[in-house]
Amino acid sequence: MPLQEKPKGYRRWTGTAILLCLCFVAGSILFLAQMGHQYNDESLLYLENAVRQHETALVKQVDGDFQTLHGVSVFVAEQDITDLEQLARLVGEVNEGNAFTCMGFATAEGRLELMELGGRRYRNLDVSREDFFVRALAGEDVISAAIDDPFREGESVHYYAVPVQRADGQTLGVLCAVNSVAVIQEILDAPLLDGSGYTDLYSNTGAVILASSRDASAAPAALEELDGAAWGDLQTALEQRESTHFRYLAGGVAMLAVLEPAGIEDWFVLASVPLQALRQRYLATSVGAVAIIVAACALFLLLLFQQRRMMSRNQAEIERLAYVDPLTGGRNYNKFLLDAEAARRGDGPFAMWYCDLKKFKYYNDALGYQMGDQLLRQMDRLFQEDERPGEVFCRM
Repeated sequence: MPLQEKPKGYRRWTGTAILLCLCFVAGSILFLAQMGHQYNDESLLYLENAVRQHETALVKQVDGDFQTLHGVSVFVAEQDITDLEQLARLVGEVNEGNAFTCMGFATAEGRLELMELGGRRYRNLDVSREDFFVRALAGEDVISAAIDDPFREGESVHYYAVPVQRADGQTLGVLCAVNSVAVIQEILDAPLLDGSGYTDLYSNTGAVILASSRDASAAPAALEELDGAAWGDLQTALEQRESTHFRYLAGGVAMLAVLEPAGIEDWFVLASVPLQALRQRYLATSVGAVAIIVAACALFLLLLFQQRRMMSRNQAEIERLAYVDPLTGGRNYNKFLLDAEAARRGDGPFAMWYCDLKKFKYYNDALGYQMGDQLLRQMDRLFQEDERPGEVFCRM
């Protein structure tokens, strides 16, 4: 086999190296895809934990407020005061050490007197038909949804209500307190995923109770209005008070949301985060991984290319040593034998001419070996110029 042809082992090795490179790239892509799925799961877990943190803070706040009201309720019941004005003044004095905006007492008939921090009083308020009063009178601890503050235009409040009962079980009335929605809204506005997400409160009917002030426009009036969300699945989760997660569109932005029972009334906490924000860290990691993969493949291919160049140069050098006359740069005898065999093309006749330069030694002695070598190179060029197809020559 002529030396100028690439050996089969070399081609096989090159093919194997390229195949390994392709397998490495394919494996890396599969790894990144798997990492993407895993990151989606981690993102969902992060969001679920964030929702529970908001829920815990919300429950802690509301339970603390109810504990305060229960303490005042027991005190009021023990005093056995029946005069409404005296009760309102007493409750107002007790509230001076608490954080409620107003506190007051409502009789069993629904007459409410509130004492504001600072001493301002609101008399003869009729709450007999208010849901929070009716339920509290029946023995429940109640916090209302956000409602407009009747005393301050443009503000919203929550009403807290607990029953006031004597030791014999008789219900004297309802202890009421008023707090600004800003207390709960501050909990909802706690940063979610570095401030890119937001939290809202919904009822078990899917109606919004309190929207995050960070992005109130992104919270629809009802979960049924969410673009891209399966309302039937959400409705089932609301009715059964179960946690769920889903995706929807807000202003054309894809969102990941987790809906979690709040443990207060029939409220649900809804935490929403743009999918793009969740993917930022994964994208940064992926870009780094892709850069490493590309660099590794480029380095591998560069080394492969360099090795191939080196092997080609070595192959060319071997061919030169094997087939090139070091003096003239033309064919040597080994190359002549190969080319002559190829030129015969079968068993037809051929002619061979052999000649020698007589007394060439005297030429070298007279003009020097350098001139002798130059003469041989000139003769080689003359033969090359005159060589026709099917003819080959060499210097021996």
